[in-house]
Amino acid sequence: MKTLFLLAAFTVSVFSTAISQNVTLTIKISGISSVTGNIGIGIYNDADQFPDVGGEYKKITLKVTATTMQYDISLPAGSYAIALFHDENSDGECNTNWLGIPTEGYGFSNNIEPVVSAPSFNETKVSVAKHTTITINMIY
Repeated sequence: MKTLFLLAAFTVSVFSTAISQNVTLTIKISGISSVTGNIGIGIYNDADQFPDVGGEYKKITLKVTATTMQYDISLPAGSYAIALFHDENSDGECNTNWLGIPTEGYGFSNNIEPVVSAPSFNETKVSVAKHTTITINMIY
């Protein structure tokens, strides 16, 4: 009986450790138009929050140092949608015209190019169960 209890405890411990381990998501950003300003990255894990400013699971700001960049982040395994923008004037927001169309570069995971409105979480979600690399091409 004691052996059975120890075996069960060991199995639960191993299973719990496997679930809670983080994995690396590598985000490659290509087609950056100029080496100015910052890249704002929003990582979302909730469809109801995507792509709302303030609804990000993780928010990252990178200084633009090249026309192609890469960022590695450790995340729990799961599904995520990524939205990013090129904050060329470093004002901390994605500037838009009077119709709400971005006047600075932007991009989404799965390289979804919106036509009339922002894409959905399901269109842009990426499953991250192990080290995963995605490339997002900037849209200008």
